[in-house]
Amino acid sequence: MDSSKKKLAFKWLQTAITSPRNLQERDSGLGTSSRWNKSPIEDSNTLTPSDSPGPDGLGALSLDTPKRKAGVLSESEPSLGKVKLRKLSRKNSEHFITSKEKPMDNSSKQLESTESHEVSSPPPHSLLMRKKERTPKEGSKAIYRKAAIGSTRARGSATTTTRRQSDVGASMHYSPFSFTHGATPKRRLSLGAEPMRTSYPSLNNQVGFIDTHCHIDMLYGKLGFSGTFHSFQNRYKTSFPPEFQGCIANFCNPRVMVKEALWKGLLSEDKVWGAFGCHPHFANDYSSVQERDILMAMRHPKAVAFGEIGLDYSHKNSTNHCKQKEVFERQLRLAVDMQKPLVIHCRDADDDLLEIMKKCVPRDYKIHRHCFTNSYRVIEPFLTEFPNLYVGFTALITYFKATEARDAVRQIPLNRIVLETDAPYFLPRQVRKDVCRFSHPGMGIHTLQELSLLKGEDMDAVLYTVRNNTTELYSV
Repeated sequence: MDSSKKKLAFKWLQTAITSPRNLQERDSGLGTSSRWNKSPIEDSNTLTPSDSPGPDGLGALSLDTPKRKAGVLSESEPSLGKVKLRKLSRKNSEHFITSKEKPMDNSSKQLESTESHEVSSPPPHSLLMRKKERTPKEGSKAIYRKAAIGSTRARGSATTTTRRQSDVGASMHYSPFSFTHGATPKRRLSLGAEPMRTSYPSLNNQVGFIDTHCHIDMLYGKLGFSGTFHSFQNRYKTSFPPEFQGCIANFCNPRVMVKEALWKGLLSEDKVWGAFGCHPHFANDYSSVQERDILMAMRHPKAVAFGEIGLDYSHKNSTNHCKQKEVFERQLRLAVDMQKPLVIHCRDADDDLLEIMKKCVPRDYKIHRHCFTNSYRVIEPFLTEFPNLYVGFTALITYFKATEARDAVRQIPLNRIVLETDAPYFLPRQVRKDVCRFSHPGMGIHTLQELSLLKGEDMDAVLYTVRNNTTELYSV
């Protein structure tokens, strides 16, 4: 065998895996002659087949894995490391038992010996010490340590990143939104479907919201529903969140209002209030008879506002502008005489509307500018002229294309904003039509969430402020 082969064999022998039994035999000089009793030169020249570095000689030891090592080295005989650990554990347990049985005096000698012993001896390993050998003090420490670890993990798991639910597509099921406590809902960087939800997360149960403007009579007609509002809530209970506290139903078609008399039954329920007036679309039909019917309805103890009334110069309304102004001005004076808040409808007629309101309405009067969809520069003169005017926003702001209305939300102070659904119109973007084909008062929660995102404020704070605004405006 040449020198290079000798070096290779010698190197392999230096790194070969040994067992405690082989070590003991090598140290004691017992056992048969093997490579451990030979010099490197002798061993390199007289290697037997069983001692060779091939797979037949090494067997499972040639694969350096714990399981195969254990099989070859045998678990019946503990390793040197385990022996040392067991000795250390026994020594520490004996120390604790001895210190427990022997009372300590106040002599400086014993204090010094105790301190030196504590410094020199390592603390017992909690995994090696058996429970029955622990002192009460040591057991208490283990319990406290486990409790601290558990609470830390719980706090870690509770810290989650919330998604911006309003950016989720229409594939959402009943409750396509989420709230965070003490933090602003975070925006999502990409759109996409999220897991379907069948229940609403609960916010502060002490604070809820009221839909300040809806048309329950129109909603019932579109859905073909007849019954109480309570039964309506039960039918669509999955889309009514626990924060829903009621709604203000507007009856603005006097002819239909008297004929159907639906409003009387609705106002007899706990969560429904009413507002009465003549919409500009029906100004041509306005008469002394309809005016009398409106005034009679306004005597109801749960009639909280006069409206909706106003001007509509859009292509959707064929009523003459002069007639609209006449009826609008007449109703403004009636409302002021009754000291009822105003619900104002305006479309493409802001200049004429502001002029008439300045003439007929006191500056500090309570006004609800209903369903605002325009830019901030349009509403700014009204906010300046009437300090008790509140702007109502619907689920229109959940649609990204409504850029003017969304920008107005960002600029109008939160303490001048109220929530409304204008149901059955403006189905929130996040709600699928298999939940309900039309918007209803419970869906105002989606508008509240969008207000929170656009204003960059916590959902609880937005909910509280908007609810307070509703109380200031309508006393409900």
